[in-house]
Amino acid sequence: MQMTEHNNPTSEQEIQKFGELIHATLPYDYRNFLLKYNGGKPEYYIFPENDNTYQLALDLLHGLNTNNNYSDLKWNYNTYTDRIMDSFIPIADEIGGDQFVLGVKGDFKGKVYLWDHNEELDNDKFQENILPDNMYLLADSFTDFMEQLEEDTEA
Repeated sequence: MQMTEHNNPTSEQEIQKFGELIHATLPYDYRNFLLKYNGGKPEYYIFPENDNTYQLALDLLHGLNTNNNYSDLKWNYNTYTDRIMDSFIPIADEIGGDQFVLGVKGDFKGKVYLWDHNEELDNDKFQENILPDNMYLLADSFTDFMEQLEEDTEA
């Protein structure tokens, strides 16, 4: 994985504080990504069409304490906390306004999903361990998700 831009480094202490905020431990591969890059722009950013969704364009991966709300993991978590089931955290923006989210609890832990804002549910409709209808599995791990990103051949 290559990043064309990334944020200032973060620390285990900052990751642990974020884990306390979300009441979960981040998956190992995602923790390592935060320690190495702390978010940013990957060299390849197109997620290919699959059985669950159309082709997606990743805008920016969030990091901790980035000094820019839109790229900050805590800011995005707080912004979407009433909109996305608490088993997930938003980890990246999709250019069309959707979010790439990472499972951090239960059966969803470690998996990456697309959260479709056009089909958003009221938070009182969330049921524990039942995937909402506006979320689509993209990868079984953060590493798998990043490895599936492709070059934009139309740019």
